[in-house]
Amino acid sequence: MEDVFKQKFFELQNLEKQLKQIKEEVLKVEDQIIELHKVVNILDETKSLHTGDEILVPVSNGIFIKAKVEDSSRFIVNIGASSASEKSYEDMQRLLEHQSKELAGYQQQLQALHDETENRLFHTQKSASKILKAHDKEVS
Repeated sequence: MEDVFKQKFFELQNLEKQLKQIKEEVLKVEDQIIELHKVVNILDETKSLHTGDEILVPVSNGIFIKAKVEDSSRFIVNIGASSASEKSYEDMQRLLEHQSKELAGYQQQLQALHDETENRLFHTQKSASKILKAHDKEVS
């Protein structure tokens, strides 16, 4: 009986740890989604820029440099490995839409995993409680 209870206790610890990790990942994805929405809004704001307009370009957190717009219809995008690519507004919209769909899909997968893990945790807790009650009756 004691071994079974120890096993259930170990399962509970593992499930709680998994649930915590899933919740942390959900928060990270939510932050990425919020950041992506900000980028979409900024991209939309660039439509009102014209050649020669003065803008503030972020250099670091809270540090900006003044710059003049040369071409507000093209964007330079980091594509990895210290490389960049020029993209049109439409290309950027498609790219951001694709990223948004990927994040939404991942968020749904995480939510399903969260729900499944929470359900397993509930049933394991219930099972452990029954074992403990049975043990208490035996001892009494």
